[in-house]
Amino acid sequence: MYVSTCMYVLCIYVCMYVLCIYVCMYIITNGHVYVCNMQVCMYLLVCMYYVFMFVCMYAMCMQACMYVCMHACNHVCMYACMYASTYVYEYMYACVVYILHVAYLLLVHYIYVCIFIYMFKSMHFIIS
Repeated sequence: MYVSTCMYVLCIYVCMYVLCIYVCMYIITNGHVYVCNMQVCMYLLVCMYYVFMFVCMYAMCMQACMYVCMHACNHVCMYACMYASTYVYEYMYACVVYILHVAYLLLVHYIYVCIFIYMFKSMHFIIS
């Protein structure tokens, strides 16, 4: 069950990678607004990579936790299970913070690109 979830997320990651590259290449080659470029794509890929790693790590941790708790149920194993869950929650918090940081960078990058395009169009209008 956990492995299939991990493979499902991996499939989504690969599909999003291909889609992002396709969209970026389409926008760049057809001369549309240069909002999406390879730097934005790399931000998206890094973000998706961390989400993928979090889901896989969470699945592996829970699988090991259930195995330990079901096959050797004692106080030490229950403590290890609780410790593993705490570790996963800490990793989840770090992951969410990183995703918010990447989203902030994307937003700032988008705003700068829009300002640059607006200034470029204004200068082009003044010159012509």
